Amino acid sequence: MNLSDWGYYLYLRKLASQLYGNEATSEQALWTWFMMMKSGYAARVGYREGEVFLMLPIDQTVFGWPQMHIGGQRYYLMVEEAGGSLRTYEGQHGNASQSLQLREGALPDMPEEKATRTVEFSFQGERHSLDIAHNPSAAEYLRAYPKVDLNVLFSAGVSPEAQASLKESLRPLTQGRPPRESLNLLLTFAQSVTDYKRDQDHFGEERFLFPEESLASDYSDCEDRAVLMAYLTRELLGRDVVGLKWPKHVALAVRTGDGLEATEEDRTITSGGETYIYADPTYVGSSLGMEMPLIEGKKPEIIGSSEP
Repeated sequence: MNLSDWGYYLYLRKLASQLYGNEATSEQALWTWFMMMKSGYAARVGYREGEVFLMLPIDQTVFGWPQMHIGGQRYYLMVEEAGGSLRTYEGQHGNASQSLQLREGALPDMPEEKATRTVEFSFQGERHSLDIAHNPSAAEYLRAYPKVDLNVLFSAGVSPEAQASLKESLRPLTQGRPPRESLNLLLTFAQSVTDYKRDQDHFGEERFLFPEESLASDYSDCEDRAVLMAYLTRELLGRDVVGLKWPKHVALAVRTGDGLEATEEDRTITSGGETYIYADPTYVGSSLGMEMPLIEGKKPEIIGSSEP
């Protein structure tokens, strides 16, 4: 099924609920612990007054879950609320040493499903109406993802249905154009895919969307649009990008070279000795090199680097 580490855990958790029933939480935790450990992961269990809790070693930051450090490894409890202290054991199974890597560069193999949305936008005086597809099962899988750092989302892929749809509809519009013009077209598309809505108003909490989820949603905010634009730039133009994060805003920047050069008017940033030009898919009407007044003159945190 081409499952990631997280997908494999969800798969085992689902099997555990079918084997033991939804109410037998300790039995589920013990079975999943055993299977994860036998699969090479350094899983553990904690226990308190006859109740067992699964603990998984995850290298990336997960927000909102209890965690502890054991032997230099960060473990997360697979529950949102544990309450009180837990006991665990010393030592570890000899062959169970892997930690989970939260990566979704290629999504799991899902049933072949396709839902389509129409995205309309204007570029250089020409009106475009594109039917953009996504896989509902892939979007549902991603909705079960924990709240992770943005670097996980900035390197994420999409379903084969979404990938084929974007290549069929958007790639012909970028071909034959100079690099800056192609990027501005993708920026305009990313600014038009969804209506803007803050996470608190949309979900009642902070929640980042993977590219597939943005294609399936009616609403998104700055993080979601930046993540989608990063995927489009890598996939359709083969260009390296970095994410840019300020306290109240997220955008991205595109590496120069291969026909793309920065001008004096462009807002740029340097990472790894390379120059990157700002691109802001939330700043509606903006083009490559422009920055939103909200963050003008403020230095961002650079989020990772994703090679094409």
